[in-house]
Amino acid sequence: MYKLLAIDDDAGILDLVQSFLEEDGYDVFTALGGEEGISQAQALKPDLIICDVEMPDLDGWHVLEAIRKHTQLQHTPFLFLTGLDDMKYLRQGMNLGADDYLTKPFNYKQLSQAVAVRLEKQKSFLARFEAELKVADQKLDRSLNYDSITNLPNRNRLSESFLESTQTHPALAVLVLAIDQFKDFSSSHPESLVNIVLKGVADRLRSNFQAQNSLFYLQSNQYLCFLPTDPHSSNLIHKAQQVLAQLSDPFKIMGREIHLTASIGLAIYPNHGNDLNQLLQKASSARLSAESKGGNQAQYTE
Repeated sequence: MYKLLAIDDDAGILDLVQSFLEEDGYDVFTALGGEEGISQAQALKPDLIICDVEMPDLDGWHVLEAIRKHTQLQHTPFLFLTGLDDMKYLRQGMNLGADDYLTKPFNYKQLSQAVAVRLEKQKSFLARFEAELKVADQKLDRSLNYDSITNLPNRNRLSESFLESTQTHPALAVLVLAIDQFKDFSSSHPESLVNIVLKGVADRLRSNFQAQNSLFYLQSNQYLCFLPTDPHSSNLIHKAQQVLAQLSDPFKIMGREIHLTASIGLAIYPNHGNDLNQLLQKASSARLSAESKGGNQAQYTE
């Protein structure tokens, strides 16, 4: 139910406004005078405010100025009630942030329509604002938590995902993969081509590791995957070899065939440790050892 606040120095007008709008199902509060109106607005945070212009203690312009200074009331629809003699001052109210006005005397239909229109516009405004805020949040999340080249989650998501995975699975394989001799490759090719290759590797890895939040890009040329497993499974090396075989197929880029190999290091939680950083270090060391032996192979940590 919408919550409305009516402000006027005339109790009769307040009773009329209240009875009219309660007929439409609104929850209507009243304030006798400008000072009480400001206090009520701050306390109630209404969905719409109806305010008289000419009041002896504080006129409607000053009420509007005071209300707009409060963050939670800056966008609250504000509707002026004004006599015909005050019409020349309406531009002042609009410049201060009023949304609409209604001239006295008014009838039920006029008041009902004016309030309904302003609330509907406010609803549309809030819906657009929330949609834009959601898009902005999504963009911020992407920029903070995802790699811009591979579109894979980055290190910022790693700890949370590891914790969730270990709570679900008693054993977890940590696979660290990197392209063999990547420094030589990246130094001898344009950056744009290198980035295409990095994204291509990510795309091929996705087809092998399809579990949500299981595949990450940690830094230059280093991919990581969490893979639920049996602590004593011998299938991991076979799985890793399948991945390496797929990556060894040439990448066809800009009319060229790019031939690459990669190496994988494996560590098992909890066999090789319970700490994520410790497991990463061991898996990375195993990968470096595999690369030093010629690459294009997978190796467990010692």
